[in-house]
Amino acid sequence: MQGLFGGWVALDVQPLCDWGITLMGAVYKLATKNSDGMGALQIGVFYEPNAQCKRERATHFGLR
Repeated sequence: MQGLFGGWVALDVQPLCDWGITLMGAVYKLATKNSDGMGALQIGVFYEPNAQCKRERATHFGLR
């Protein structure tokens, strides 16, 4: 029997108004007797303007 089995998971977190962090992991294994599993982890930072935060910063009271 031959084949490829695996799965992945991703997580996006935006702790600051315009900046965020993304994490993605993957694991896979060939369906053969002598095969080892493999994996990967990807980490990234992104900038995405957020209109809601821009409106809150425009008030006299600042961020809530």
